[in-house]
Amino acid sequence: MANFKWNKGISGDWDTAGNWLAGAAPDGPTADVVIDAAPASAGGYYTVTIAAGIDKTVNSLDLASSDIGLEVDGTLTFAPGSAGALGREFQSSPLTINGGKIVNAGLMFTFIQTRGDVQFTGANPIYIAWELQVLDGTATVDTSSIAQYDTAKHTLFDGAFEALGGGRTINLGGKLGGFVMDVETLTGPKPTPTHSYWTQLIYDDPGSQINEWNGTSYVSIESTLKLISNSAYVNVRNGRDYTTANTLTIAKDGVFEQAGGTLSTGGLTLLAGGLLMGGISPTDSGASTGRVVVNGAVANNGQIVSEGPGMAFRGALSGTGQITFNRTAVLPGFDTPVPPAVAGTLEVGNVGAGQTVTMIGNDTLILDNPAGFAGTVAGFAASDKIVVNSAAAVTGVRYAAGASGVGTLTLNSGATVLGTIALAGSFAGQAFTVTPDTAANSYGLTVAAAPPAVVPPPTPVTPPPVVTPPEPVRFLLANMTTGTTSGAAGDAYSGPVAGLQHQYITVSTDNLNITAMAPNTFIHSGSGSDAIDVSRAGGNNVLDGSTGSNFLVGGAGNDTFFVDDRSAAADIWSTVVNFHSGDDATIFGVTPSDFALDWQDGQGAGGSTGLTLHATAPGKPIASITLAGYTKADLGNGRLGVSFGNDLGGAGPYVYIHGN
Repeated sequence: MANFKWNKGISGDWDTAGNWLAGAAPDGPTADVVIDAAPASAGGYYTVTIAAGIDKTVNSLDLASSDIGLEVDGTLTFAPGSAGALGREFQSSPLTINGGKIVNAGLMFTFIQTRGDVQFTGANPIYIAWELQVLDGTATVDTSSIAQYDTAKHTLFDGAFEALGGGRTINLGGKLGGFVMDVETLTGPKPTPTHSYWTQLIYDDPGSQINEWNGTSYVSIESTLKLISNSAYVNVRNGRDYTTANTLTIAKDGVFEQAGGTLSTGGLTLLAGGLLMGGISPTDSGASTGRVVVNGAVANNGQIVSEGPGMAFRGALSGTGQITFNRTAVLPGFDTPVPPAVAGTLEVGNVGAGQTVTMIGNDTLILDNPAGFAGTVAGFAASDKIVVNSAAAVTGVRYAAGASGVGTLTLNSGATVLGTIALAGSFAGQAFTVTPDTAANSYGLTVAAAPPAVVPPPTPVTPPPVVTPPEPVRFLLANMTTGTTSGAAGDAYSGPVAGLQHQYITVSTDNLNITAMAPNTFIHSGSGSDAIDVSRAGGNNVLDGSTGSNFLVGGAGNDTFFVDDRSAAADIWSTVVNFHSGDDATIFGVTPSDFALDWQDGQGAGGSTGLTLHATAPGKPIASITLAGYTKADLGNGRLGVSFGNDLGGAGPYVYIHGN
């Protein structure tokens, strides 16, 4: 075999002999190619290009880091009998193909972007371990087989496939390689999901398509897909319709997300742990928004999230699942959370008694058939609205408190009862108001504090004893393990940090979302996967996520973030959002002598990506922390300072990161 190495860390043409240490450009079945020259500038990046009209053959090709890219405008062929591997595990070297062709590719640890008509052909079983993203035209994977597709089980179990825009198409299988696909199941290769999910189908436009070869022609995968399960994710954006005659099931840790358009199935089922989100979909360039109309019956035993323009269910909703208006309480760190201040809308018809709709503020619940709504509404407050669509006028409402904190709101049209709504919560001292829109046959219901009753002056009596008013709610709590929400006043701060006034400390193992409503607070959560948010409170705060993977959101003041890897039982990955000058983050239990520290750009949850530190050590869980919006360049330009220390008071060794 002949060895070839790139001789400098700058971009250049493959066919230029002077760009290679051997003094000749590699081309032949015995050529083993390694491109590992460090970028010429710190934090830099370079690309090696095979120009249009140029055909190159290699035995092997190794891109040594994510800072090195390959552009194929011509043809790259891996020699017959070679493995056809490209890239390295746990990195995503970019591969750009502009109207080019890859022959005999095997395991591809690369982030693939294509423009024009692109082909993958050859005898090797291709395995796209990262992502195939079509920016323009059609990408056809017409090889002898696609290794991440289990033919016997009709299952696609790895890789992300994204048709990014109108007319963009991905074709899997084909006549040339003779590989036939019939994808019924989408799942991930890992037993538990990660924040980014493993197997993805992303439709970015009404004209985007992801197809499979059925032996005669290409058909859309959505026409055969029946199950979205562990670590699998389907995303439909920008008003594209998703249509299938199949019964579609979303199983535990499977996700279906849509913004705009219609979702039409032969019946939709969410199993426990399955997730359906609609209305807003974060993208690389912002967010796609639009109301989603869901046609057909839905059996919801999992979680439905309706955001922004939200979702309208035209069929019956049954099951024992949850419906909420914000993803923050569902998947901390999955992608950019929609703040609670964003108004959400949900429209439903017939709803079974097992469904609970939780409102979080500024939300609108529309009931198309008040007599058919048998679910429970939780969290209804002054900023929320329930709209009743009814041909008969809603002339009044009557509320009656009930057992277990669930009362009944009766809707009346004169002496006729139009329907009842089960309301969770206390409404003592509050009054319900009906605002008609007779032109639209709709009636808005709101709740507010009841006006004081007009009574004659009282006869003088002995003054009652002074009653100390209750403490205000300083912390909002959402327990994602139990599905409950509450508020807490917290305690007066008793620690050593100057300026802090209040604290909330818990050692719960549940997954909690904690939001500070008062400034200058100390928040310490337990060992679950928690979200702590001080962005609405102001002041200077301390956010201590303890162990577990956490999503920490800072505010405008100088905040301190704690991450604990001292007793983690599994890999942890925490994300810090709104980290800025004056903030600092401490990772306990990590030392440069015991852990390998790897800084990477552009990782983390979609929409909250940034500079990520991975701390690894043999036999120990991986500790990762993402600083959203930062890059490796900030380690050298003064924006970030990194130091190490050892707290002899008991906390032990740590890594300290400071925003300058």
